[in-house]
This record gives sequence, C-alpha cells and structure tokens, in this order.
Amino acid sequence: VRIQGGATGRMTERFNVFERTVHWFTVGVFWLLALTGLILLYGRFVLIPLLGPEGFGLTASACKEAHNLFGPMFLVALLLLFVVFVKDNFFARGDMKWLMKGGGMLGSGHVSAGRFNAGEKIWFWIAVLGGIVLSVTGLILDFAVFGQGREVMGISHVLHAIAALVVISVSFGHIYLGTAGVEGTINSMTSGYVDEAWAKSHHDRWYAEVMADGAGEEDKAPAGGGSPAGGVASPARDGSLNLRNVWSQLGCNDQSPLPSRERARVRVIIPGRFAVHSASWPFPPEGEKDYFRCIQACNSGRRTKHVHTTR
Repeated sequence: VRIQGGATGRMTERFNVFERTVHWFTVGVFWLLALTGLILLYGRFVLIPLLGPEGFGLTASACKEAHNLFGPMFLVALLLLFVVFVKDNFFARGDMKWLMKGGGMLGSGHVSAGRFNAGEKIWFWIAVLGGIVLSVTGLILDFAVFGQGREVMGISHVLHAIAALVVISVSFGHIYLGTAGVEGTINSMTSGYVDEAWAKSHHDRWYAEVMADGAGEEDKAPAGGGSPAGGVASPARDGSLNLRNVWSQLGCNDQSPLPSRERARVRVIIPGRFAVHSASWPFPPEGEKDYFRCIQACNSGRRTKHVHTTR
C-alpha cells in the first residue's frame, strides 16, 4: 500500500527509543524461542535428512537448552510490552468501522484510526494473551517445582504448542504489513519517525493529537522567535522554521559558503514529539551557513538528538 499522495518529507515521531527497544527486545526473544521450538517440534522431518541423526541430536539438544534458558526472558519482555503499549490498545470508537471496511480495502472513503488501528489492537491482544499462555505453560514445563503431574504436563505441552503456532502464524501478517505491505511503516520501528502523509492516511486521529500537543509546546516558546528549553528553534504556526536561528544555535559560522548553490533539505526535530519540519537551502548570500560544518557538528553529538539533515 503506497502512501496516499506520496511522501512529503515532513516527519513526525511515532515511537521513542524506549518503545522501540522494548519492541525489538520482545521480537528477538520471541523469534529465538520460536525457531528453537519449531526445531524441537518439527525439526526431525527436515533436519535429519540434512544433518543425519547425530547432527540433528546435537542441534535439538542445543535448541532445548536455549529454549529453556531464554524462555523466562520472554515473560519479562511480555510484561514490558504490555505496560508500554496497553494504554493505546483498548478498543475505541471507530474500530468496528475500521474492521467492517477491512482497514480501507473494502468500500470507499478514508478509514479513521487512532495511534493503533483495530487490526494492530487485535494483534497486540493475540500477542499478549497468547504470550501469557506460552509463559504459564512454559514455566510448568521448564520447572518441575509446582507439584504438577504427568497429566498437567501433557496438557501444558499441547496448549504451549497450539499457542505458539497461533502467535507465530499471525505474526507473519504483522511482519508483512509492517515492512513490504504498507509503505513507510517500517521507519516507525527503525528511526522512530513516519512521514506526515503516512500518519494522516493511516492514523489521522493520532496525528491530530500529536499536532495538538505540538501546538501546546509552541505556545510555551518565548516570544521573538527564540528557542524553547530544548535548545532548538520552535516552529511558526504555519509549520515553517527559521533556519538562521537553528544554524546559530548549532554554533555554525559563515566562514565557508555552501560548496554549491544546489538546494538541500534540512529537517529539524522539535522536542516534545513535535513533527519534523522541512525547509530548503539556499539562504540569501549574506546569510549562508556552512552546511557541512553543521552536519559535522550534529554528528559530533552536539545536537544529534534534535537535528537530522538530508540532502
């Protein structure tokens, strides 16, 4: 699914560093357990012809140890995932309409959504509830200290396998839609930012909330075009930025003009989840700044968290 109208180049923050860290930590633990579990469950049919009985025995033994060792870490990851994302995953107004229209694939007209749409919320609860079943049954199978008998162990084994297959199967849909299926989505979990057009097209209610929060941050900025507490120039109400102020705050100077007069795009991230705004070079000749000096200053860490530049 392409971004409607094409990307604008204006970006807004969707997930912060902590949210992305929790997501990728959960992904890493989940797929380690998924792969080792699948090898234990079905590996003999594929790996014995390739590795032979002894090779498969060694592989299965290593997978069993890894599965048992890292299994409890999945419970920690699941709890973190739940705490961080649950507040935005309760079903709300508009979710049923989103489902009835298949996320926009059925019928015509725009399908409104908040920070997460109904499909993402369903995936969240499948992952959480399925993860709980996996964690509880996994602990029963991993630690023989709960007084569980053979019958309980057998039931736990069956439930563990069913829950694992359900969550793994549904996760493929999530992976596809988050990468190749919907243009621009993968950026939200890599850089943390998404294009403004993507946000308006897929999560318009959330984008409106972000813009409202940004307007609140703007109102707190000092008068006269100064910078807020974050040390980065604040946007005007039309979404533009005074790049002269930004360059001055970065400590850049006028010693070297831009090597060429070609236009370059500069994106400045405003603290407080404000959208990334774009402006273009060149300045008037008397106000040119050294573009490459500023990139070097950003890369040295002076403003790495707040300023991104693209040509």
